[in-house]
Amino acid sequence: MEEKARLPTVEPLRWEPLPEQGCRAERVGCRHQEPAKELRDEVEKLIASGKAAGLVRPGAVEVWADIWLQIIGLMLERVANKEWTPDQAAPRLAVESAWAAIAAASALSEPSPMSPPTPPPEHPAPSG
Repeated sequence: MEEKARLPTVEPLRWEPLPEQGCRAERVGCRHQEPAKELRDEVEKLIASGKAAGLVRPGAVEVWADIWLQIIGLMLERVANKEWTPDQAAPRLAVESAWAAIAAASALSEPSPMSPPTPPPEHPAPSG
């Protein structure tokens, strides 16, 4: 009996489902919802301008913003959790994949903003 009196009481963990609507920051109870909304608004503007230039596939800007933000969010989580380091290929590939996921077919033949430039040939072809 004395041993039970010395043990702290343990509360059982309660699982509460997250709301189905709202951005990810709102679902996890982020206190910084305003910056998250500002970021989303800026991403949507960027995608809208890309659509106007024919660089983003047809469809709702909000859908393409969701897709882009999910891929970039995954990359940022893995870097923040030290599963990936910023200098590894994985974060660069994630960024390239985010852009490729929303790119118009005509834009896919062009290098992505994150693609390294093509190196020059090692030995120039002999002329003559």
